[in-house]
Amino acid sequence: DANATVRDDDGNAYLSVGRESGDGHRGFYTTSLGTSVDSGKVQITADVRPPRFWYRYAGGAFTLALGNKTMEQHAGLGFSSGYLMRFGFRDQTSKENGYRYADISPYALHSPDGTPVGTAAGTYAYLCDTVDGEALKWYRFVARADLDQGTYKVFIYEMGTDHPTADTPRGKLLGSVSGLHLLNPVGDGLSVLGVACYGISSTFGETGDDPLHALVDNIEVK
Repeated sequence: DANATVRDDDGNAYLSVGRESGDGHRGFYTTSLGTSVDSGKVQITADVRPPRFWYRYAGGAFTLALGNKTMEQHAGLGFSSGYLMRFGFRDQTSKENGYRYADISPYALHSPDGTPVGTAAGTYAYLCDTVDGEALKWYRFVARADLDQGTYKVFIYEMGTDHPTADTPRGKLLGSVSGLHLLNPVGDGLSVLGVACYGISSTFGETGDDPLHALVDNIEVK
């Protein structure tokens, strides 16, 4: 289908999610955080450049997810269980007979009443109005969870068109959502990070800086 690979075209390495070949359109990546956290507060920061266009009538989406080890076991199904937090971009406006999307909205998924969603997606909460995917800008997500309270909040900042580093100051705050209930119980602890992109339109080429790939960098969990 598709895959995620680490690219380094300019001395600033990043994760690029694109198709391997043919008509594959979904890319998934999971990694262990190297430790498990079951209480206290956790923050994740990640810089994302969403694709310029997405493929398929079903639309496109980019998601970052944090969960327990069962999320890793179900990664091939698109993080269908075990995730506590899930946020990213989804399409809002169709173009070219529904195949491609440029206007996208940053979102976070949550459980409205705190009931575990299990394998369901949860409910969408939008951080701000749509952003123009065709502008090829980077955006910084900052998500903060209180595992004891079972809640989290997410902020999004516009970082501009230049590839940021971890030291690049946060840009303009575009929006945020707070008071979100975690999607599932902490279980044996938050221990896995996942990245997924649905509706990828381009295969890997000579360069990873493809406008139809999802690019991710400067991921930090603390």
